[in-house]
Amino acid sequence: MLEHTLDQAQGLRRMFAPGAARVIEVLAASPGVGRRTVAVQLADALARAGRDTRLVDGDRFSAAGGAAEHDTQAASLMGAAAAGVSAHAAPDVILVTASTPHALPWTGAAAAQTLLVVAAAAPAITAAYAWLKRVASQFPALRCHVLVNRAASEAEARKVLRNLAGAARAYLGIQLQGCGFVPEDPALALAAARGESVLQADPQAPASRALHQVTQRLMRLPAPHRIAETAFEGPGQPRSAAALSSTPF
Repeated sequence: MLEHTLDQAQGLRRMFAPGAARVIEVLAASPGVGRRTVAVQLADALARAGRDTRLVDGDRFSAAGGAAEHDTQAASLMGAAAAGVSAHAAPDVILVTASTPHALPWTGAAAAQTLLVVAAAAPAITAAYAWLKRVASQFPALRCHVLVNRAASEAEARKVLRNLAGAARAYLGIQLQGCGFVPEDPALALAAARGESVLQADPQAPASRALHQVTQRLMRLPAPHRIAETAFEGPGQPRSAAALSSTPF
């Protein structure tokens, strides 16, 4: 058991070596918003887009040793990816799912980018604002991007982001970057029950199409060392980092 733990630690150090991969920490302000399900589905979508991707359960490997949140939809897909890490080469992308932002104990550095999962429901939105208010003082350099989960429509997702981003900008001085949304879609639960990702089970499902768009947006985000410089929406389309941060979807 000790040897296995040491092997995992060595693998984590290799993966999180500076400049080795893009690190995205997937967080949620409250339980039950589908954080781990989103992380699993995004990891699969990124891999299908040709990105060598690793999924790490940050709670399991946290310094405090806290228990990971249980998410029934994610449980059948998380499998070995959440329980352990095997890394023989540096991946392109590392998704770290965690219940709170924290310094990654195996590197001593904060995650390069943060994706906050917010459910399209009033209690979840209120919790997200309270979360932003709390972490703003603890993590002043936090670069936060938002994914709206379980939205009835794109219009509803845009409204959620607009309201949350407006309040965060006006009262907390935080600029939020929208990364899209994942709709309420029965295909997600059906795929999880079969132990498959939704992209594998039903590539044409609304959730599959939405995840593909979210993946594209994530990969267009500026690399960490360029956050304060000029960001690009696409080839030949320079935009300021501030403008990019305020763009909903």
